[in-house]
Amino acid sequence: MLAAQTRSDGGFSLVEIMVALFIVGLASGFIILSIPRTPTPLEADRIQLENALRTSARIATFSGEPQGILIEDLIVQPLFFRDGVWQPPRDVGSLTAFTLSEDVRVNMPGKDEPRFNTTEEEDPPVRPDIWFDAAGIATEKEFQLAWKASAYRFEVDRSGNVNVVQTGPR
Repeated sequence: MLAAQTRSDGGFSLVEIMVALFIVGLASGFIILSIPRTPTPLEADRIQLENALRTSARIATFSGEPQGILIEDLIVQPLFFRDGVWQPPRDVGSLTAFTLSEDVRVNMPGKDEPRFNTTEEEDPPVRPDIWFDAAGIATEKEFQLAWKASAYRFEVDRSGNVNVVQTGPR
């Protein structure tokens, strides 16, 4: 009379629990990896400066007016050549000046050389470090943005192309 009865509990086996935990862990790993990281000060400044250089080159080509970029004391100032002098833009819709992060260093060859003023003027005329002409000609310039051990090298060639290469560790 006493026959062995098979019991069926409604629970999960150990294998099912382990598979479920593995799937949850794998999914959370993909979610964590897909969260965008905040850019470093170097990365943010690289994007902003690269956009300013490329936009200046395009504006010079399309407007027929020479454009320039002056980098001085971590301030990046776009300039326009109007009425025979380089001057900041007056248009609201054009490029605006911006400040690089304090920790970012700009290494531009020839920037620290003294400029002698041979005229009687108190303030020497403003000249951009990099300029773009309407004919597609540009100042050939190479400089570097550095932050901690990372760096980006900017290369502007005579045809106005802007190339950015990472030179330090990521």
